[in-house]
Amino acid sequence: MIVAEAVGEALAALGVRTVFGVVGSGNFHVTNALVASGARFVAARHEGGAATMADAFARAGGGVGVLSVHQGPGLTNALTGITEAAK
Repeated sequence: MIVAEAVGEALAALGVRTVFGVVGSGNFHVTNALVASGARFVAARHEGGAATMADAFARAGGGVGVLSVHQGPGLTNALTGITEAAK
């Protein structure tokens, strides 16, 4: 088992059922592991939109809002949505 699989399985075991994001080279394995463990992946066209979707999902009572983005511009594109969610 690789680390990404362990992380995906652990998050699913903790109750993560829906993940929002844009798949890239840095999060491909973790996102696949989450899906393989039973989570639903909702793709977005932009990381900022995915962050806002995860925040809205949690606020609307859908459960934990999980965001999966890749390193570099994937993370920086999501920062506005992440900051708003943290407020």
